[in-house]
Amino acid sequence: MLDENKFTKLLGISVIVIAIVLGGAYLLYYNSFGELKKETNQSSMKSDFSPIEPFIAYSTLKPNLIDLFGEGSQGEGVSDDTKYIDYKQKWFSIEADTRYYYGKQKRVYKTVLTYNQNDKDKLYAEMNKWLGKPLSDSFTDSDEKKPRAFWIKDSVSYELTTSGDKLMVEARLAYYDNPNNYEMGDRPTVIQRISSDVTGDGESDSILLIGSKSNYTDTTYNKLFILIGNSQGAYYTGFPKDMDGGSNPQLKISDVDADGDNDILVESDLFYIKSFNGFAYKDNKIVNIYSSENEPEKNN
Repeated sequence: MLDENKFTKLLGISVIVIAIVLGGAYLLYYNSFGELKKETNQSSMKSDFSPIEPFIAYSTLKPNLIDLFGEGSQGEGVSDDTKYIDYKQKWFSIEADTRYYYGKQKRVYKTVLTYNQNDKDKLYAEMNKWLGKPLSDSFTDSDEKKPRAFWIKDSVSYELTTSGDKLMVEARLAYYDNPNNYEMGDRPTVIQRISSDVTGDGESDSILLIGSKSNYTDTTYNKLFILIGNSQGAYYTGFPKDMDGGSNPQLKISDVDADGDNDILVESDLFYIKSFNGFAYKDNKIVNIYSSENEPEKNN
């Protein structure tokens, strides 16, 4: 029989041999894979669209912008027209002279992009690709003296115009003027706007998803609202208290309650869960018909 010392040594040697064999096998397995790409398709897509998520850009401060992109070429910073930082950046897959404006407390509030006229067709096509169909559009009208196209996507408005021999795109948060003085909290912002008949009268309604946030630099909304407007008037409602607010809210038309009529479904990221809220137009008001962490069953 082995004495205790010899047994201990033998056991130690066995453990070392097993570790070497397993380590070698792991290295062979690991090396069989190709080199990982430095960026995913998602990050590549984002960089082609803009160097920073626009909603984040207009919820940040000048020092944060400098930390991200460097000092750039800065204006005098005395008047509103000279409070800016210039960069060369790619927006909508095309390099642009990019000017970020900042205001009180060094808050970044808009970007002006300048392109050459020979980029006209490509820029218009790229903006349609990334932002969808414009909400208003006279840009391709050859008889229009001041051609313009306008979009709203993910809380940001984009206006494409011409200025002399240049193309200009102005982007900023799409603040809602709130002409009817609805209770919409602080800084109501149009997150998304679509057209569809949800009132059942056969005419297209303008449907707005609106959010408010307590602080300028917040990147999540603490309150969300639905606003429906048509020739008969305007209707609005808030969200259930325990399923309100969140980040990345998105609106779509869906038959939530399977009654054959168009309803409104809003999805948002609410802390560590998903939030789904469904709304229907009934008896001249907007009614919450669904509220859950789970998406309703698809009915269309």
